[in-house]
Amino acid sequence: MLQNSVVLLVVLWSLLMVLRRLMPNSVYRLQSALAQGCAQAGWQGLAKRLLPAAPAQGCGTGCSSCSTGCSSSASTEVAASSNDQSRPVSWR
Repeated sequence: MLQNSVVLLVVLWSLLMVLRRLMPNSVYRLQSALAQGCAQAGWQGLAKRLLPAAPAQGCGTGCSSCSTGCSSSASTEVAASSNDQSRPVSWR
């Protein structure tokens, strides 16, 4: 019985992670609805934990939801800022 419960929890957690990766907007709406329902029921602590963070929007977030794509300047700015932090240390 305990083993089945643990396996069920692992499978449900894995399913949630896959759904978050493949259908982020649907999971966001579902999580928002659950948080709102908990808040209406008076469970404020659970509602705060369930409340999802606002999804990132705009070009360069990797959402692939628009057909126009990102401009090359936006993607190069992101690459340039990440290269500044990952420079190797020069000892001489």
